Amino acid sequence: EYTYVYEAMPNHEAIVTVTFEERDGKTLLTECCRHETPEDRDNHLDAGMEDGAIEAMDRLAELLNELQGKGENLDRRP
Repeated sequence: EYTYVYEAMPNHEAIVTVTFEERDGKTLLTECCRHETPEDRDNHLDAGMEDGAIEAMDRLAELLNELQGKGENLDRRP
């Protein structure tokens, strides 16, 4: 768990929880970002948070594939 502060909203912290769970021999990564208010959440989403998170997970999957030395595609969603 860690605290996240979006640059455009420096006085509005969010708490991020990341979990790793084994499922059928694979690892499921879940990230939950909790904002103080619905308005903070909406502003974060409107600023492109979802696209940024998807890009970060895609890059992580690419790195893991490289490290494993396999060409298989790792799913970022269950």
